[in-house]
Amino acid sequence: MTRTNWHLLSSLQTRRLNGALNRMPVNFYDRVWTILERSTHGIIIADQFLPQQPTLSDMTRFELTFSYKIEAMLSRISHPEYRQLLVELLSIIATILERNPEIAFTHSRIDCDSLIKKGFALFAAEEGIKDLNDLTPFYQLEGQALSTSTATFLTKAVVEFILAGRHFSQVINIFGEGTPEEKTLPSQHHRGKMPKIAYTGRASSEKKKRHVGGSSSSSQHHHHHQQQQTPLLRLATPLTPEPSSGTVTPRAITPSPLSSSLNTSGGGGQDESCRLQ
Repeated sequence: MTRTNWHLLSSLQTRRLNGALNRMPVNFYDRVWTILERSTHGIIIADQFLPQQPTLSDMTRFELTFSYKIEAMLSRISHPEYRQLLVELLSIIATILERNPEIAFTHSRIDCDSLIKKGFALFAAEEGIKDLNDLTPFYQLEGQALSTSTATFLTKAVVEFILAGRHFSQVINIFGEGTPEEKTLPSQHHRGKMPKIAYTGRASSEKKKRHVGGSSSSSQHHHHHQQQQTPLLRLATPLTPEPSSGTVTPRAITPSPLSSSLNTSGGGGQDESCRLQ
């Protein structure tokens, strides 16, 4: 049978063939090296312990000796389908570590056999399987369907292992850069530095003094507080028609002193300064 006819095989048969032929994904040994770099206490594969040191010191990432060592550990497994399942599990762990640089296994060893048992237990609990010693239903799961694949339950087992052991090498900040407290505090723009405001019109100088003078010193702040409490008198601007064009244009009023208005009105009439010119 050729590789083109493998789609006719079941998932269990495909895993048996891949495990028997010792077929590995691309860069598999390189990714196992990445896992070992992030595992302080080493990895357990098929009840065999692979320590971090002196493995990383005596070997290199692309060295054939390291690849032969991993193959020797996997070759001791009698069931080829279980061997292929271990390869899938190591690929999943490597993918999680590559996408999450803050994760590092610093508190406990990575026991691949326990993670496979945990993944099968999750699958058995969902499907109502009582016999936890026979992994045949787990081998028969398809690898393509996201909801019913071995990768789904193996990923759940790895995530639970990470969260239970708190295997994080740095603090995860959901707010981005800076601490959450710094994100909730007002910015420097609002903590003492007033924005630069451009004013136009008659009251530009008075408004500019009220905004800028409050942050220079305590005395200016007191003066700024007094200016805010003083109400501003706004006079209505009358409208007078132009005799030539008939259009209405605003015309300013210059109020006269109270004494002059009293003299002109004699104390009983209207203020002449409020009349239209």
